[in-house]
Amino acid sequence: MKKIFTLILSLALLQTFGQTTIVMQVVSSAGGSQSTTNLSIDWTLGETVIGDVSGGSLILTQGFQQSFLSLMVSSNSLTVAAPNNSTTTFDVTSNINWTAESDQTWLTIDNTSGSGNATLTLTATLNPSTNNRSATVTVSGVWVTPQTILVTQSGSPNGIDEISNNSFSLYPNPATDKVWFVINNKDAKGNFVVDVFDIAGRKIMTQDLGQYVPQETISLPLSTLKSGVYLLKVSVGGFNSEVLKLIKK
Repeated sequence: MKKIFTLILSLALLQTFGQTTIVMQVVSSAGGSQSTTNLSIDWTLGETVIGDVSGGSLILTQGFQQSFLSLMVSSNSLTVAAPNNSTTTFDVTSNINWTAESDQTWLTIDNTSGSGNATLTLTATLNPSTNNRSATVTVSGVWVTPQTILVTQSGSPNGIDEISNNSFSLYPNPATDKVWFVINNKDAKGNFVVDVFDIAGRKIMTQDLGQYVPQETISLPLSTLKSGVYLLKVSVGGFNSEVLKLIKK
């Protein structure tokens, strides 16, 4: 009876001191919410009423309450380029703990969990096809709606000309100003060297592109070459050499 009297007294105070705004959400097995023109109140039953009066307005908090839970992402659709290690970013705006995951192995996230606001970077491996491909990134938290992002990776402009034994790949082909190489042999070690020959078999140039790093793409500038057909002899560490046919636009 005393607790009911306390609640009734609190409601009377609210009408006396004017409009009350409660920006809280109630978590309780018993209670409710009610509002009128000048009154908005959330309550739970069986708890001590805690009130505060300030500046002619009264804020009533009773029982266990918590602030509004929020989880948002800056975009629900992103694109990423075809080459290996291409990246894109998005923002998470939140006041809770969250986790992030990708449903495709070719797309990774630099930070898969956190709290509050953050900027996340997505990194894609090489898309070997001329067709676009997609992945879904999901950011989740407790008591909030999960946020999903559709990430579309562009296809390689002209696909990849695969070597017969799959040791090396290159794209695009035909190419204009640059060609990219992919080494499919994870055990390869040493410097990546490219010998360029014209169609008559004359060596045009040799390029040492530096130490090979596994799972990275390597580019060869073509600005000094005229339009035509060339043969590229590629090797790592002086072995695993193959010859690729390249069309320079």
